Amino acid sequence: MHDVKPMEEEVFLPLFDPAYSRIVLFLYREARALDRRDFVTWKTMLAEDIRYRMPIRVTKSKNHDGVDQGTSHFEDDYTSLAARLHRLSMKSAWAEDPPSRTRRMVSNILVSPTDRDTEFEVVSYLHLLRNRSNEAEFLHLSCERRDRIRFEGEVTTICNREIIPDQSVLGMPNLAVFL
Repeated sequence: MHDVKPMEEEVFLPLFDPAYSRIVLFLYREARALDRRDFVTWKTMLAEDIRYRMPIRVTKSKNHDGVDQGTSHFEDDYTSLAARLHRLSMKSAWAEDPPSRTRRMVSNILVSPTDRDTEFEVVSYLHLLRNRSNEAEFLHLSCERRDRIRFEGEVTTICNREIIPDQSVLGMPNLAVFL
Protein backbone atom coordinates (compact mmCIF):
# COMPACT_ATOMS: atom_id res chain seq x y z
CA MET A 1 0.00 0.00 0.00
CA HIS A 2 1.27 3.46 -0.89
CA ASP A 3 1.08 6.38 1.47
CA VAL A 4 -0.87 9.08 -0.31
CA LYS A 5 -0.13 12.57 0.89
CA PRO A 6 -2.91 15.14 0.53
CA MET A 7 -2.30 17.87 -2.04
CA GLU A 8 -1.56 21.30 -0.70
CA GLU A 9 -4.51 23.63 -0.62
CA GLU A 10 -4.11 25.51 -3.88
CA VAL A 11 -6.29 28.19 -5.38
CA PHE A 12 -7.16 27.77 -9.05
CA LEU A 13 -9.15 30.03 -11.33
CA PRO A 14 -12.48 28.51 -12.39
CA LEU A 15 -12.90 27.40 -16.01
CA PHE A 16 -15.27 30.27 -16.83
CA ASP A 17 -12.88 32.97 -15.56
CA PRO A 18 -11.82 35.32 -18.41
CA ALA A 19 -8.14 35.09 -17.39
CA TYR A 20 -8.31 31.28 -17.48
CA SER A 21 -9.87 31.33 -20.95
CA ARG A 22 -7.28 33.82 -22.20
CA ILE A 23 -4.42 31.65 -20.93
CA VAL A 24 -5.83 28.41 -22.39
CA LEU A 25 -6.29 30.05 -25.79
CA PHE A 26 -2.76 31.46 -25.56
CA LEU A 27 -1.27 28.00 -24.83
CA TYR A 28 -3.20 26.46 -27.74
CA ARG A 29 -2.02 29.25 -30.07
CA GLU A 30 1.54 28.72 -28.86
CA ALA A 31 1.38 24.98 -29.62
CA ARG A 32 -0.03 25.73 -33.07
CA ALA A 33 2.72 28.25 -33.85
CA LEU A 34 5.43 25.78 -32.81
CA ASP A 35 3.85 22.89 -34.74
CA ARG A 36 3.76 25.12 -37.82
CA ARG A 37 7.37 26.20 -37.21
CA ASP A 38 6.15 29.79 -37.01
CA PHE A 39 9.03 30.96 -34.86
CA VAL A 40 8.39 34.64 -35.62
CA THR A 41 5.00 34.37 -33.88
CA TRP A 42 6.39 32.24 -31.05
CA LYS A 43 9.13 34.76 -30.30
CA THR A 44 6.46 37.46 -29.79
CA MET A 45 4.90 35.21 -27.12
CA LEU A 46 8.06 35.37 -25.00
CA ALA A 47 8.70 38.09 -22.44
CA GLU A 48 12.09 39.75 -22.70
CA ASP A 49 12.88 38.65 -19.13
CA ILE A 50 11.97 35.01 -19.79
CA ARG A 51 13.70 32.12 -18.09
CA TYR A 52 13.21 28.88 -20.03
CA ARG A 53 14.65 25.71 -18.56
CA MET A 54 14.34 21.96 -18.38
CA PRO A 55 15.95 20.38 -15.31
CA ILE A 56 17.09 16.76 -15.42
CA ARG A 57 14.72 14.11 -14.08
CA VAL A 58 16.43 11.68 -11.73
CA THR A 59 15.32 8.45 -10.11
CA LYS A 60 15.65 8.67 -6.35
CA SER A 61 13.89 7.51 -3.22
CA LYS A 62 10.19 8.12 -2.77
CA ASN A 63 10.95 11.12 -0.52
CA HIS A 64 12.70 12.98 -3.36
CA ASP A 65 10.78 14.90 -6.03
CA GLY A 66 12.90 13.36 -8.81
CA VAL A 67 14.15 16.65 -10.26
CA ASP A 68 17.77 17.78 -10.19
CA GLN A 69 17.43 21.56 -9.97
CA GLY A 70 21.20 21.97 -10.31
CA THR A 71 21.50 20.36 -13.75
CA SER A 72 19.47 21.12 -16.88
CA HIS A 73 18.98 19.84 -20.41
CA PHE A 74 18.88 23.54 -21.26
CA GLU A 75 18.57 26.86 -19.49
CA ASP A 76 17.85 29.85 -21.69
CA ASP A 77 16.98 33.50 -21.46
CA TYR A 78 15.51 35.72 -24.20
CA THR A 79 18.89 36.33 -25.84
CA SER A 80 19.84 32.65 -26.03
CA LEU A 81 16.34 31.68 -27.24
CA ALA A 82 16.59 34.34 -29.97
CA ALA A 83 19.98 32.91 -30.98
CA ARG A 84 18.53 29.37 -31.11
CA LEU A 85 15.63 30.61 -33.23
CA HIS A 86 18.01 32.44 -35.58
CA ARG A 87 20.17 29.34 -35.91
CA LEU A 88 17.16 27.32 -37.10
CA SER A 89 17.04 29.53 -40.19
CA MET A 90 20.71 28.80 -41.00
CA LYS A 91 22.06 25.90 -43.07
CA SER A 92 24.16 24.80 -40.09
CA ALA A 93 21.06 23.75 -38.11
CA TRP A 94 21.65 20.10 -38.97
CA ALA A 95 19.75 18.82 -35.92
CA GLU A 96 16.56 20.08 -37.59
CA ASP A 97 17.40 19.33 -41.24
CA PRO A 98 15.07 17.91 -42.35
CA PRO A 99 12.73 19.64 -39.91
CA SER A 100 10.81 17.62 -37.37
CA ARG A 101 7.09 17.20 -37.84
CA THR A 102 5.56 17.78 -34.44
CA ARG A 103 2.21 17.75 -32.73
CA ARG A 104 1.85 19.21 -29.26
CA MET A 105 -1.11 18.28 -27.08
CA VAL A 106 -1.57 20.63 -24.14
CA SER A 107 -3.90 19.51 -21.35
CA ASN A 108 -4.65 19.55 -17.63
CA ILE A 109 -4.26 23.32 -17.48
CA LEU A 110 -4.51 24.81 -13.99
CA VAL A 111 -4.17 28.56 -13.43
CA SER A 112 -3.41 30.20 -10.09
CA PRO A 113 -3.33 33.88 -9.25
CA THR A 114 -0.07 35.38 -7.99
CA ASP A 115 0.78 38.43 -5.89
CA ARG A 116 0.72 40.45 -9.15
CA ASP A 117 -2.65 41.09 -10.79
CA THR A 118 -1.17 40.68 -14.28
CA GLU A 119 0.77 37.43 -13.71
CA PHE A 120 -0.45 33.87 -13.26
CA GLU A 121 1.16 30.56 -12.35
CA VAL A 122 0.11 27.96 -14.90
CA VAL A 123 0.67 24.22 -14.77
CA SER A 124 -0.03 22.19 -17.89
CA TYR A 125 0.81 18.81 -19.32
CA LEU A 126 2.46 18.55 -22.72
CA HIS A 127 2.59 15.47 -24.91
CA LEU A 128 4.90 15.98 -27.88
CA LEU A 129 4.79 13.67 -30.90
CA ARG A 130 7.77 14.06 -33.21
CA ASN A 131 8.60 12.48 -36.54
CA ARG A 132 11.49 13.12 -38.90
CA SER A 133 12.47 12.20 -42.41
CA ASN A 134 10.86 8.93 -43.55
CA GLU A 135 10.75 7.27 -40.13
CA ALA A 136 7.64 5.16 -39.58
CA GLU A 137 7.50 5.70 -35.82
CA PHE A 138 6.80 8.77 -33.74
CA LEU A 139 9.01 9.76 -30.85
CA HIS A 140 7.11 10.76 -27.71
CA LEU A 141 7.91 13.16 -24.92
CA SER A 142 5.60 13.96 -22.05
CA CYS A 143 6.21 16.57 -19.41
CA GLU A 144 4.70 18.99 -16.97
CA ARG A 145 5.22 22.65 -17.73
CA ARG A 146 5.27 25.20 -14.94
CA ASP A 147 4.79 28.64 -16.46
CA ARG A 148 4.41 32.17 -15.30
CA ILE A 149 2.26 34.00 -17.80
CA ARG A 150 1.95 37.78 -17.90
CA PHE A 151 -0.74 40.05 -19.29
CA GLU A 152 0.55 43.38 -20.61
CA GLY A 153 -2.58 45.08 -21.89
CA GLU A 154 -3.79 42.94 -24.80
CA VAL A 155 -0.44 41.11 -25.05
CA THR A 156 0.13 37.79 -23.29
CA THR A 157 3.66 36.47 -22.76
CA ILE A 158 5.52 33.66 -21.02
CA CYS A 159 7.98 35.12 -18.52
CA ASN A 160 9.05 31.81 -16.99
CA ARG A 161 8.84 28.20 -18.14
CA GLU A 162 10.15 25.17 -16.31
CA ILE A 163 9.69 21.88 -18.14
CA ILE A 164 9.70 18.74 -15.99
CA PRO A 165 10.12 15.64 -18.18
CA ASP A 166 8.42 12.41 -17.17
CA GLN A 167 11.44 10.36 -18.29
CA SER A 168 14.88 10.31 -16.71
CA VAL A 169 16.31 9.26 -20.10
CA LEU A 170 14.67 11.15 -22.94
CA GLY A 171 13.45 8.99 -25.80
CA MET A 172 14.81 11.35 -28.46
CA PRO A 173 18.27 11.46 -30.02
CA ASN A 174 18.30 15.28 -29.78
CA LEU A 175 16.07 17.91 -28.30
CA ALA A 176 16.18 20.63 -30.93
CA VAL A 177 12.47 21.48 -30.69
CA PHE A 178 10.89 23.91 -28.25
CA LEU A 179 8.56 22.69 -25.54
